[in-house]
Amino acid sequence: MEYRIIEKPAFEIVGKSKNFTHDMFFKEGPKFWKEYVRTQEYKTLWGLTSGKCGLVTKAPLMSIYLPASGSKDTFVDILGVEKPETIDTKDFEVVHIPAGIYAEFQCTYQTSKKMNKYIYGEWFASTGYERDSDKPDIAAYFPMVFGTLKEMGVRWWIPVIKK
Repeated sequence: MEYRIIEKPAFEIVGKSKNFTHDMFFKEGPKFWKEYVRTQEYKTLWGLTSGKCGLVTKAPLMSIYLPASGSKDTFVDILGVEKPETIDTKDFEVVHIPAGIYAEFQCTYQTSKKMNKYIYGEWFASTGYERDSDKPDIAAYFPMVFGTLKEMGVRWWIPVIKK
């Protein structure tokens, strides 16, 4: 599987979050987010950037996966946009993403679950990298299609450090 190592400066994401266990996410996560993107709140979130890509991420929309404090099995999933400097974010959560080194993988929304299993099941074991646990995994969505989700491209950014 092809990948490249990239460096990302710090940025902020503004959006909506939900806590999940890993098992619950695979059963309920897609349904929750599919319903959320039909809400007025999501339309307001999307309108913060008018669908334009962020300066750092070059992505119109992202999911950020942060470990929940105090639990190995729970994480926070944040669906959002890169925060422009001059927007009012009072209705949404703002999360700082620190600068870091990431392994970047490309797939589609339809194959993203398989890609994630490959990264954590095989890729780390066969490289000189380990996951940087101080930073979140990021799924950046490209381009925003208005057909089916399975057509949407995904760039997985997995934080890494050399072993």
